[in-house]
Amino acid sequence: MIRTFRFILLIVMVAGVATADQYWIAYEGNDFPENEGWERTYGDGNYPPQDEPHRWLEDGVLVIDTSRDPQLWEYYSIRPITDPEPGELFVAEWRVRLDLLSGPHDGGVLIARDRVPADVSFTLTNDFLEIWGEVDIPIAPGEYHAYRFESEDMVTYRLLIDAHLAHAGHFNTETLLQSKVAFGPATQGASSTSYWDYFRFGVVPEAPTGASAIVGLLSALAFGRAREE
Repeated sequence: MIRTFRFILLIVMVAGVATADQYWIAYEGNDFPENEGWERTYGDGNYPPQDEPHRWLEDGVLVIDTSRDPQLWEYYSIRPITDPEPGELFVAEWRVRLDLLSGPHDGGVLIARDRVPADVSFTLTNDFLEIWGEVDIPIAPGEYHAYRFESEDMVTYRLLIDAHLAHAGHFNTETLLQSKVAFGPATQGASSTSYWDYFRFGVVPEAPTGASAIVGLLSALAFGRAREE
């Protein structure tokens, strides 16, 4: 009877580690994003647009070229996104290389939260990753860099660049943006060629909490059985 009760308790507690809100969306550069559920938005300074950026797929990489006209811009978005619950983590990962030809910056990523309006905006130059309202982080020019964004509460976050912690910051609350994730060369007045290897995001179990809980419960169960025997 004691063993049965502990086994049922184990199942209930392990089931509580995961929630129905967890998900993972991965764009891997194998097709144009709008063919995989992303919304494409672009412009050239006219309404409706008369032109659009040149783009193509190259060995699993989405290449977007706005070099012929600084007024061209483009981004891809999915909305809305879901805030993480306790024991979960919101994660976004992207790998990109930018050749900035003119303008202050380009090649942006935007993460806007679900509940209380707040966002984080990242833009690229040849030498820096710019975090709007916070900091400019030096990066090696002309190279791919892998970025990872993590947040438990969509209030604070961590940013890793090439697997190294580069910045810990706060969401900007002075925004009216709706909940979404977006990426692309979205700066009007800049020209660039950007190479997007992948963009992935979602809500996942917060490591190592979920794994540790399961291991701890299994250890406790095994110890209890050993004592009974």
